Formats: sequence, C-alpha cells, structure tokens
Amino acid sequence: MKKTAVISIMSAAALLFTGCGAKSGVQRENDEDDVTLPEFAKAVANLSVISADYLTYYCVSALLKDPEKHTYDEAYTTSNKQDRTVIDAADKKDAAAVKELFRKTDDPELDRKINEFIGFIDGEIISTGKPFSGYNGFVRDEAGNIFREIGGIRENIQTDTGKTYYICFQSRYEPDKSPDTAVMTRLLIADKDGNGRYEINV
Repeated sequence: MKKTAVISIMSAAALLFTGCGAKSGVQRENDEDDVTLPEFAKAVANLSVISADYLTYYCVSALLKDPEKHTYDEAYTTSNKQDRTVIDAADKKDAAAVKELFRKTDDPELDRKINEFIGFIDGEIISTGKPFSGYNGFVRDEAGNIFREIGGIRENIQTDTGKTYYICFQSRYEPDKSPDTAVMTRLLIADKDGNGRYEINV
C-alpha cells in the first residue's frame, strides 16, 4: 500500500514536472480539483528518494493558488533592498536595522549576535563592489516546510583601515506570499584575506 502511494505521488509529480518546466509561478486554468500546496509539499518531503528536492523545486510552484504574487523582479527588488540595508547598517553601526530583517526570529541571543556582526568590521566603509542578489528557489526547513528563498552577496567591501570584507545573506518567505515578506535567516561576514568570519544563522 505504501509503495503504491509513493509511486502514485512520484507519477503525479513527474506529470507536473513535464508541464511546468523550469519557471516558477505557472498559471493554471482550473485550480478547483488541484492538490493543495501543503499536501503536495508534505508528500514530496516524505519521499525517501534522491529526486524529492528536484521535483519539489520545479513542480511545487505549479500548485500555487496565486502565482502572480511572486515574480523574479519582485524577488530581485526585495533582495537588493535587504542588501542595501545590511551595508548601510554595518557602516552606521545600526543594530536595530539588522534586527528588523530578522523580525520573526525568537533567538534570545540575536541582539548579541548582531552586535558581534557589526563589531566585526574594522573601520568605516569607504567603498563596496556591486551587489549580486536575487531569487534562489525553493528550500525546505528541518520540519519539512517549503519556503521560497532570496539572497545575495556583496564583495570588496573596503574600509578606511585597509580591510576588505564580503557579506552574504539568505532570507525566506512563504510560497504564496510576496517577496517583501521575506525574513532573513542567515547573515555572514568574512575577511577577504582569510583572517576570520562571523555568521548569524537562525
């Protein structure tokens, strides 16, 4: 019975894959009889096969009830804003601005971690490289919940003390929500010369 169920789920996923291709937010004519997103995500998450993540990444978007809520342009805009917020906050030593990006995090050590992140930078920022940010795709947390993820990296962050750093981040939001609801889950800063790094991972 269990084997039959697994095969049925994989067959359905394979059919969806054939129809949806590599792009997210596929518009469908009739959603009345569709499997719901939570049901499909849970089924795929429980599959003990190598292709589970592969199928999830490409097919779960075909089941979204409101695909127009997500576009790559929106994801790029939001990730770019978060990148700018991090750089400005690091330069101005503004811990509150960084904390707002982690706004739904209940980590009791978050304030300390953010202060250590900001304190990692030696000197004032005088220049940075261009931001590279955008939509990363679907991810799954330890509980099996599916999220969309955005992220970015900023290299060649130079300070007036001659130090050079890079910063990268990742943020997540629920699949049927807008990218501007994304909450940061990871923020890392590292010395370009390999003289240390600091990471907030929640």
